[in-house]
Amino acid sequence: MKKLLLPLLLLLVLPGTAHAQLPSELLGIVLGKPVETYHAMLDMATDARDRDALYVNEVDLRNELFPGVRGGSISYGNCANPGTVVGVKLKLDDPAQSTFNALYARYEKAFGKPDEYQGDAFKTIIAWKWRFRKDNEEVQVVLTWSKDPEMRPGTSIKLRHRTLWEAEYLCQQQQRSRTGGSDAGTALPAGQLDRFLPKAP
Repeated sequence: MKKLLLPLLLLLVLPGTAHAQLPSELLGIVLGKPVETYHAMLDMATDARDRDALYVNEVDLRNELFPGVRGGSISYGNCANPGTVVGVKLKLDDPAQSTFNALYARYEKAFGKPDEYQGDAFKTIIAWKWRFRKDNEEVQVVLTWSKDPEMRPGTSIKLRHRTLWEAEYLCQQQQRSRTGGSDAGTALPAGQLDRFLPKAP
């Protein structure tokens, strides 16, 4: 596995800075490109709207094509720019923290210190975010390591074109406004809250 991970680490991070070229490519997948470009590496049977962000679709990568990757997906817009890739997520197969540390060192060398820490205080989850801006565009990358069994322990990488992602969100909000929809949800009467309290059967 270590032999497979070394070339993978080289592919994952492309040298660059926030002031030059946006690092918008991961494993050959380029943010802003049509999702059709990558159909050969996708399991299209998994294509569906993201349940937490209905303005984008998510489709799984064919993991067998990417040695060292346990799972991954592409997100693409379905509103403002339908079919445009706006995000990539990867989970590495090697769960060791040493792999995360080696990758973090490479990120820091390429991009400098991260802009934000998003993990927890106990380091059960370690997550660092970098932001890259050029003209009116912003790309973000989050490098995460987790030992929480509910988060599939190991290293994960999330690359997102924040500008394109927000355009999808705003497009959906405009559509909802025209149809009278809202993200506000339905208020729960106090008398119904006990339904959501676990109890003995």
